[in-house]
Amino acid sequence: MTITSAHDTVTFAFPDVHADAELYIEFIRTLRMRGDVTTNMSAPGIGSLNVLAAADCVRPAPESWNTDDVVLPLWQSEAATISFAAGYPFLVRVDVDGTNAITGSRRTATPDFTTIDHLEMHVQSRLSGHRGGDGLVRQFVPSRLRAPGTPVDGTDVCTVAIEVTPLRGEVWDRRVVAAEEMYLRSGAVAESSITEPSDNWDLAARATGVVRIINSALWLQLNHCDPPHRRLTQATYRRDGLPWFEWYDDELAVSDEVAPSAG
Repeated sequence: MTITSAHDTVTFAFPDVHADAELYIEFIRTLRMRGDVTTNMSAPGIGSLNVLAAADCVRPAPESWNTDDVVLPLWQSEAATISFAAGYPFLVRVDVDGTNAITGSRRTATPDFTTIDHLEMHVQSRLSGHRGGDGLVRQFVPSRLRAPGTPVDGTDVCTVAIEVTPLRGEVWDRRVVAAEEMYLRSGAVAESSITEPSDNWDLAARATGVVRIINSALWLQLNHCDPPHRRLTQATYRRDGLPWFEWYDDELAVSDEVAPSAG
């Protein structure tokens, strides 16, 4: 199993399970919704965001991080949606700071097939937010900036753990053969099942990658530069009919100094 990050994509590959077992993850840049709470109306996407392996930061990452952790910088004016793509089935669990993104409960050691604490990936899927203990689903956003002179450390982070479990290779092979036979007989292609039996997942092969969502101040500390993409502006929010708050501007976004009033 390998986890790699390059440019805007994180790749999970399980060659020991099956040559086809590869999952691609991108982080889509979006606007922040009011209160960072997602609704039936998703925030518009504005392209994919670049990521960086912690080992490739200019300065050493916090000691609590692993070198293969993925670093995702965000300005205060933006959020991220996680996009998954694969041609092979995967079971994916996402935890945010130790809380399951689907259920809002604390992380468990293994997938829960009763309450459904995971996504089943067959082709493509997106996760635009994570559920908290209050039941609300909030966007993936950076931590608020601190007052000038306040030391920046590894706690200024939203830690997203992505656990990926591949389908058993023999199950996939049988399914491919059956699909080919059906196509030869009728010219039709069988649709993927919506829910896999729990025994179909290779839990022994699962792997976890960690994404550190950080604000512009911590990115500057680690890399001596601003995040690689331009910050969003008030004009962008007005165009999409969403409220703009003063603290969306990183020059003003200092915790407890700027009231979160809409502009």
